[in-house]
Parts: sequence; C-alpha cells; structure tokens
Amino acid sequence: MKYSYYFILLLVVSFMSCDRESGIGSILLGEDNIGISFTDTLDLVFTNQYSDSLRTFASNGVLISSPSNHRIGTLNDPIFGETTQKLVLCPNILNIPNFDNASLDSMILILPLDSLSAYGDLNARHNVKVYQLDDPMHEIDISARMDTFYTNVEITNYESNFIGEIDQVISYDDSVFVYNPTLDSTFMDIPQVRIRLDDSFANQFLDTSNVSTDSLFQSNIKGLVLTSESDASSLLGLSINSLSSATTDARLRVYYQQDGDSLFYDYFLAAFKHSHITHDFGGTIVEDAIENNLDENLFLQPMAGTFVSLDLAELKDFEGKGINYAELELFVNQDLGDDLSLYPPSFSVLSIYENDEGNKVVISDITSLGASGYGGNLTTALDDMGNKIRKYELRITDHAVKIKNGSVENTVIELVTEEPLEIPRRTVLHGNNGGIYSAKLKLVVSEP
Repeated sequence: MKYSYYFILLLVVSFMSCDRESGIGSILLGEDNIGISFTDTLDLVFTNQYSDSLRTFASNGVLISSPSNHRIGTLNDPIFGETTQKLVLCPNILNIPNFDNASLDSMILILPLDSLSAYGDLNARHNVKVYQLDDPMHEIDISARMDTFYTNVEITNYESNFIGEIDQVISYDDSVFVYNPTLDSTFMDIPQVRIRLDDSFANQFLDTSNVSTDSLFQSNIKGLVLTSESDASSLLGLSINSLSSATTDARLRVYYQQDGDSLFYDYFLAAFKHSHITHDFGGTIVEDAIENNLDENLFLQPMAGTFVSLDLAELKDFEGKGINYAELELFVNQDLGDDLSLYPPSFSVLSIYENDEGNKVVISDITSLGASGYGGNLTTALDDMGNKIRKYELRITDHAVKIKNGSVENTVIELVTEEPLEIPRRTVLHGNNGGIYSAKLKLVVSEP
C-alpha cells in the first residue's frame, strides 16, 4: 500500500505542524514510540540552473495551445537582471464581413489588462508601440497548422512598419467608457489599453479582396508586434484569449460608415500568439551562483529563467528503515535588498523529475494527495523573534520512499514555480547558507 504509515503520521502531525520554526535537529520522539525518530540534518545537494526555452504556441490542426496571460516590457530586476518580452498577435475572421461601399472612421487595437499577469512597478508609464510583420511567422491555413513556437524564436522584419502607439501610465483598476455607434450610446468597459492604428493600415481591413476568407486575410495582414518601453522596471499585463468572440477578448475594432450608418466590426485576437522572451543575467548573483555552482541561495524564475535541482540520493542511506513522512521546508530570502512588493515571490512551488522515459513529470505525491495534501503554497508565519517570514512546505513522502526503495532510480528532483511558466513571479530561497532559515528536509523515520 502506498501510504502504509498514515497511522504513525497521525501520531506526529501535531508536532510537525507547529507554527514555531523548528531548530531541534535530530531527536528521539520518546522511549515508547516504537523507534520513531525525527531528523532534519540531511545534507541537501542543490544546483541552480538555467532553464531551456518554453513553448509559447502549438497547434495540431484546429487544436491550439497558448496561454491567455501575456506581458510586454522590460524588468530590470536587482536579483535576476534584465528580462524583456515582446508579443506577436494575429487577428482572425470569425464571420466574413460585408464592407461594400464602406469608408473608414478609425481602427482601435483593444487590449484588456490583467493585473495578475503584470510584474514590477504597476504604476509605470508605458510607451506601447505596434508594428506590422513583413511576413507571417506562422502557417496561414488554420485547418492545416502544425506550428510550434518557443520563447527563444526571435521576431524579425517588423521595425520599419510602425502603425501606432500610446504613452501613458497604465491603470489596472479604472474602467473605460466606450461609444457604440450602432446603439448610439456609451457604455462602461473593462480596464484596457486602446491604441488607434494608422489609417493606411486600417484600410486593408475594409478591402473586400483581403477579407473574403480567413486564410487570405491572414496572408495579407501578416500579424502585429507589440513592444513597450517604460519609465520603471515593469511588465505590462495583458489578457488575450484564443479564437473567441467573448466581449472581454483582445480585438481590432474597425469603425466605419456604410450607407449612411455608423457601424463597427471586430477582428479577434489571436489565431496565433507568440512571446519572445530574453534574459540577461550578466553581473547578477544568479549568474554567479550558476557559473560557480553556489547554493547559499536558490533561484526560481519562470519564463525560461532558472530552476533548482535537488539530489536526494542520501535517502538511500535509510535502507532497512521506514520513511513515514518527508517534508521539504524552503524559506524565502528577504535579506537581499530587493523590494518584494514590486517583485513578489511565486504563489507556489512544484516538484518534478525526469522519469525513465525521459519525460518531466510531477512527483507522485502531487497526483495522489492533490494540491492540499502536497502543499507547496507560499505561506507566512512569525518566527521566534516575531519576524514575518515566508516559506514553502512540500510534502514529498511517497517520492522519498520510492527513491529509498529504488522504484524511482532518478534521485534528482527539480523545483519550479507552479504558475503558468510565462507568469513572471520569481523567488529567491535560502539554500545551504548555514542560517536558521537554511533549506531542510524533515523526515520521520521508524526502525524495523
């Protein structure tokens, strides 16, 4: 049975879940506890590593996989260096429009804001610029599309095709009032960025020869590139769903006149989306830790940033003993001088490993216990001196037992952020720095 030690675990759970931080090391829980002991003194072998590129877009025919949360801008992070994101969006036609005898009023690019996707200074002033691609990056025919793109795929041939911009402080809380010419009324809409685009670009959308089919339309329009420069370290958060007609979606709205009526038509985003993300760790403590194999601090950053590996080979030393409970305790390092209100740590941390087939999968505790049983969420507590601390507690009992018994041959697990990997929340943890907040693996062990 996978969890044959639940009865013993119940005997010690109140001890293990004490709010007070434990520094007791290795102790015996009592003469009459059938040889049950607690230890948190294992030598943990951590390695900080650079991540590989991430998949930003994939499709198999009409099945499209792409996140809805996106960012543009640059972070100048005091710990992780410079991270820059650019975004490609391609509009699509859901219903073929009738633009006979139509004349353009204006075209507005509408980008709903997402404060949960933003990072850094939320009150920064962003200069958002929009360009048109010279050539499509993707397979035009959606029904035949088999494209896969990664964060390191560069965006080229666009900077000469500037078609619009805004320069303003972004508010994630303020709704906007939008005029509907069809109803001749104004209504309140969600917080959003609205950018008027160049009329010569917009007139392409009223050309019947460009919009008779979706494939023809995409081959002519090619796609939009979004960039942002800001007056502070900031990534602008956007919500962009795929192939939908929901009123909260990003869209290109063309206002036009036809037969004496004022009308509008929405081209929705995005039949194709791609985020190009670059990381520059030059001169940072992250680069120093990775290049010199230092583990005093542990660095977790999504967006193809960094991750941490942990070798649990010492668990094999418990052969002949029972591992009744295993919990990895990790503390956020709050002493490096970075502003955690601007750079809040990750919501949660996952444990994954490479299985015998060479695939990265979550450890069995996550699938069998679920999120509540595994833990891994960022929590806050007070230490013995009344200081607020932030930490993660990862319950990895089942995986630890499998390593000890040899049913899992790979003794290395990887620690990664649980959010979608394009979400920029990063975390600095205490590693093997010898302090009271050093990383610990807490074990409850029983003798045979």
